[in-house]
Amino acid sequence: MCHWCTYQNWPRAPRCAMCSHKRLPPAEAGAGGGGAEAARGATRRESPSLEASTNKNEADRRRLQADWPWLDACMGVVQGDVNPVEAYLSSGGDPTRQLTATEVAILNRPSAFDVGHTLVHLAIR
Repeated sequence: MCHWCTYQNWPRAPRCAMCSHKRLPPAEAGAGGGGAEAARGATRRESPSLEASTNKNEADRRRLQADWPWLDACMGVVQGDVNPVEAYLSSGGDPTRQLTATEVAILNRPSAFDVGHTLVHLAIR
């Protein structure tokens, strides 16, 4: 899990897929038991020059979180799970929305996702 944003990354990922923070060694990530909040505070105290980039990363993370119902719906179509698709559509999601290059990069499955695809494109594929 990312020490910064708590996103659950792949075990061998060198950086977080959500916020791009470098992965901490397991001993450092678990030290102090403070979790993400403690790690955020420690990072800011150790390197105040990173505060501007931290604010940008936080804004990016918030923007991406708003898109997760859409991304979950796309994954649901590919994996054959209708629940995230129903959740996205019932919350007012646009069924004609198209994947962007950033979203395709986040999903990280070039064999399944292409820029411009909608839920219908993914279902047909």
